This record gives sequence, C-alpha cells and structure tokens, in this order.
Amino acid sequence: MFLQTVFFKCKNKIIDSVLSENPLLHTDKADKKNHGKGISIVKSIAQKYGGDVVISEKNNEFIVSVILDNRIFT
Repeated sequence: MFLQTVFFKCKNKIIDSVLSENPLLHTDKADKKNHGKGISIVKSIAQKYGGDVVISEKNNEFIVSVILDNRIFT
C-alpha cells in the first residue's frame, strides 16, 4: 500500500483581519446565490476524505490550509 498525505495552502494578502470582521466567512457580494460557497465546499470535501481545513491569518495574509488523508489515494 502506498501512503501519502496531501497538503496544500492558499494565501491571499489582506489589509484588515477577515476573521475579526467576518468570522463565519459569509460573502459580502450582492449575488449571494452564486457566491460564498467556496469555503464550505472545501470543508465538505476535506471531511468526506478524512481530512481537515484550517483557516488562519498571519503577516497580513488570509490562509486556508487543507490536509487530505492518504487512504483516498491508494
């Protein structure tokens, strides 16, 4: 059996804290029907495959880290 953990991280520059202003990460776009789904989709996929999503901020960056369990790739 081949074991591997998949980890990826996405970062965006920010001026002000996103998590302080919007801790539930709701979209602020007017077209809510077609926006604001990304984080919940990523969390759902991670959960489905035994992984985890960590959302953080550091050095004026908004960071989403995803870890996927190695068993899905065997």
